[in-house]
Amino acid sequence: MSLSTASKALNGRTDVSEVTRSRVLDAAKDLNFVPNTLAKSLLTGRTGTVGLITHDFEGRFSIPLLMGAEDAFGLNKVSVLLCDARGDAIRERYHLGVLMQRRVDGLIIVGARPDTRQSLGSDIPFPSSTPTHPPTTRTTARSSLTTSAQAGSASTT
Repeated sequence: MSLSTASKALNGRTDVSEVTRSRVLDAAKDLNFVPNTLAKSLLTGRTGTVGLITHDFEGRFSIPLLMGAEDAFGLNKVSVLLCDARGDAIRERYHLGVLMQRRVDGLIIVGARPDTRQSLGSDIPFPSSTPTHPPTTRTTARSSLTTSAQAGSASTT
């Protein structure tokens, strides 16, 4: 069997017979095959990860947000990478750089308080969400969404 046939079977392509697909999947299981997500991200342009940078040492804001993000993103098999900036702007910039190098698909920044903060700038190549106003209710907060394709910002709730 060719490498391309095995790849097609593993990726669920329809141009492979069910018998061949079954043989490939059985062999993959026997070999404990795990797909290379880095290679897949080169093809899809998505890493399946979202970064969450927090300044909230006690977890008052970040823990519930992290749990909600993992619940929501997990439905689409997207992982959340947690970084603790510890209230330090230099550490935040470092984590931001690392997350950008990892090509995360999005970014969430959580402060220690629901205060407004400065924009990360328009050079961020993915969606990012940071508080722009204190929460208006217990469950709703306004966020600023910044992308490299957008010069301005749009509000989301």
